[in-house]
Amino acid sequence: MLTAGFMSAPLIFHPIHQTGNSFRLIGYQKLMGRNTIAIAYAQLPGRSSLPVRFQVGTNKQETFKQGMAWIDAENYQIIRLTSDLLQPLPKIGLEKLKTQIDFDEVRFDQATEKFWLPVQVVVTVNWKGRIFSNRHAYSDFKLFDVATSQRIEELRRTGKTVDGAAGPPTLEKQDADSPRPVVLPAR
Repeated sequence: MLTAGFMSAPLIFHPIHQTGNSFRLIGYQKLMGRNTIAIAYAQLPGRSSLPVRFQVGTNKQETFKQGMAWIDAENYQIIRLTSDLLQPLPKIGLEKLKTQIDFDEVRFDQATEKFWLPVQVVVTVNWKGRIFSNRHAYSDFKLFDVATSQRIEELRRTGKTVDGAAGPPTLEKQDADSPRPVVLPAR
C-alpha cells in the first residue's frame, strides 16, 4: 500500500479551493498543549477540485473527503488535519481511508522564516475487508533555493531577418568573428 500527497493536504483552506468545501466551526479545544480552533470540513463533489485518488492496478477511482482541522489560536497555523472518505468506493473495495497529519514549526539554518510542515502522518485503509496502516515520519527538512538572472544584449548582425532567424546554436566550433545564430521567441 503506497500513500502520498500529504504536503498538499492543507490546500482545502486556500482561498482558491474554499468554495469546493463546506466548513463548520466546532469550537475551541486544547491539543498538544496548544489552544486550538476546531473546524470541520467536507469537500463538495462537483465543486471541489481536490479529489482523493485511489488506484488498484490500472483501475483509478476518485472520491472526496471530510475531516477536522485544529488550528493554533495564536498564530493560525494548522496543528493537526484529519480526513475520512466522504463515501466508500465499493467498486474497488475501498471501505475506509483515514488520515491524520500532525504539523509542527520547522526552521532552516539559512532562512529566518519558520514553516509549518507535516512531521507525522498516519494513514489507515480498510480495503476489501483488510486493514492497512502506513506511518510517515518527516525530519531533516532541506531548503532548496533557485536563483535566475537574465541579461539582454544587443543582437549582432547576422545577415538574416527576424522571419529567417537561424535555429538553435550547434555544438560546432565557431571562429570568434563568425556570426552567431540568433534564436527569437515564436510569435
